[in-house]
Amino acid sequence: MTLEQTLRQIKRVRFWRERGITFLLTSSLFLNLVNWLYLLFSLKGRAKIISLHSGLLFGVDRIGSKFFLFKIPSIGLCIFVLNFILAFFFYEKGKVVATQFFLASLFILQIILLLGSILTINL
Repeated sequence: MTLEQTLRQIKRVRFWRERGITFLLTSSLFLNLVNWLYLLFSLKGRAKIISLHSGLLFGVDRIGSKFFLFKIPSIGLCIFVLNFILAFFFYEKGKVVATQFFLASLFILQIILLLGSILTINL
């Protein structure tokens, strides 16, 4: 089977025609991209070592390279791929509720990761 035939076969799957599924997938991917771009542009002029964690009682308790913050969207992207594969698998088995659960949790997770990135840089 060639790549062209594989792509045609993927397009025929009903999975891509579901509005809720495509909305959750594209918005999750968009939030992950926003997270990458936010970190890229907000860390541009900063020092190489920044605070990575700040506790309420003791203040800053973890410092490190600013590139460690890029682990946040990287983990989000890995979870995106894993949840996408699981959602597609469960959709093919006819379990639409499980598919919606995986994609809704992915969307919520991307929001949480973006907020975590914003709060880590701004505090």
